[in-house]
Amino acid sequence: MKDTVSSISLEYGDAKINVFGIKIDNSFGFTSTWHRHNYYEIHCSRNKICQYEFENQNITFNPSQALIIPPHIAHNTLSTFESQNNGCVVFAFAISKIKSDKLFYDQIIEALDTNSLIPFNIPQKAIEDIVFLNDITLYDSFLGTCKLKSIASNVIYHIFSNILNNVTSHADKGEILPVLIDILINNPHYKLSDIAKATSYSERQISRIIKQHYGMNLLELRRKMKNEVIDNENINKKTEI
Repeated sequence: MKDTVSSISLEYGDAKINVFGIKIDNSFGFTSTWHRHNYYEIHCSRNKICQYEFENQNITFNPSQALIIPPHIAHNTLSTFESQNNGCVVFAFAISKIKSDKLFYDQIIEALDTNSLIPFNIPQKAIEDIVFLNDITLYDSFLGTCKLKSIASNVIYHIFSNILNNVTSHADKGEILPVLIDILINNPHYKLSDIAKATSYSERQISRIIKQHYGMNLLELRRKMKNEVIDNENINKKTEI
């Protein structure tokens, strides 16, 4: 397996993605040893069925499929079938948070973690692009580096187009967001998932925002609002008497 360390760095809002490793299996039915890493790896199959072993499960994925292996997850390659040259391709990258008005980082991480260890389809062209990134000779020129960045960005696009419908920046909501959440919370028919969808946040993110803004979670907030309504009704009844 050839391992190429590169210096491709791409920025998307507050998310910085460093592509630093491209691995290609040129062996026949290779086996590995247990290991883990502190970055994301996306394993793709060009023309073979691959079987991976994790601490509590085995996962098999087919040609033109990919598998996200998140950081710090121990894994091992059990076997590969129908082996041919250049059968397995690995796209390794790390993500860091940077300052930006466009907030994509949390949603990108959540998409990766939510879809990790679940095989998903990936275009064959994206896999071939990863193979192309393995060409170390292109790193020595300005135009070559530009081309590599363009191809790497295209690979990232194909990956996320299969695990994420869309990532919308929340920076333009400004002061409108608390007002919008107030309206949605006051409608008892809106569940947390409905509020998340209406504000283009994930459930985890909107839950955190509600807790920060109101000092309690949605369930506690709804219970408080219900008690306040009952108290007001009791006060009105006493006033009428």
